Amino acid sequence: MGMFDYYQPSEKIFCPDCKIELGDWQGKDSICALLLWKQGQCFPESTLHDEEIEMPEEVRRTWRLPEKFTFYSYDCEKHCVWVEGKTENEVWVANRVVFVEDLEKKYAEAKRRYSRFR
Repeated sequence: MGMFDYYQPSEKIFCPDCKIELGDWQGKDSICALLLWKQGQCFPESTLHDEEIEMPEEVRRTWRLPEKFTFYSYDCEKHCVWVEGKTENEVWVANRVVFVEDLEKKYAEAKRRYSRFR
């Protein structure tokens, strides 16, 4: 499993198909150091792991999100929802759902594809 960062949008985002509120967001378009990015801020607030390896604030203040970035949630049992975030003047200001991945189809295809290796 690779590294990633956590994302916390300011507004609630729901699965467009199932209408389930999604709350746990991850993405790989930034530093990928288990940082917590909060919408409305220009640098990550903290790291979400052991306090012994917490990044100093003076280091975190130098990092920024790209102008456009994606993050995703697997909170819905049936779908992975991908969201595009947008920054203006280095501050995360907007989000829009860009892709809904059907996990049932994905897992069924993987099972079909890899069952021949048993």
